[in-house]
Amino acid sequence: MIYAIELDSNGNGIGLHAYTEEPASYPANEAPCSAAQSANPMLWRLVKGVLVESLSAAQSAQIAILTAARNADMQAPVSFKTAAGTTAMFSTSPEAISYLQGVSAAGSAAWTANLWLSNAGTPITPFTFADVQGLAAAIEAVETPEYQELLKLIGEVMAATTVSAVQGVIWA
Repeated sequence: MIYAIELDSNGNGIGLHAYTEEPASYPANEAPCSAAQSANPMLWRLVKGVLVESLSAAQSAQIAILTAARNADMQAPVSFKTAAGTTAMFSTSPEAISYLQGVSAAGSAAWTANLWLSNAGTPITPFTFADVQGLAAAIEAVETPEYQELLKLIGEVMAATTVSAVQGVIWA
């Protein structure tokens, strides 16, 4: 299959045409492209006869990458050693934290499970109420990435004037 991106009057990709064989010539509003480029023609722009990723598409993609990286950092598992001496990584997902807070609020008399799941899904037992409180403290002690840092990086992405400059803004 031979692909061509359909272009608007500004050279921005707006659609796709597929040919069963190479045409003798492409219409003026089309540019031949690779199969990979054909997957999302709106990401591309024709500049001096060459398809390049559009700045706005690169910015949108980089913002999504930065946001995902921050979210992953916020939910990174935490290491905790139980009173029985078992060290494991534990989830810091919103669901895990919510349940942990509920157990803590209910008090030691309500804690009958005597186990907790590691981040890998392995049951850790014994897991006492003191362990519940210790895990809560360990999670609370983790510094979460600041929203302000994400906004600063997004500002850098939006101020960038080239695709390579956009892609150079990373979550560290």
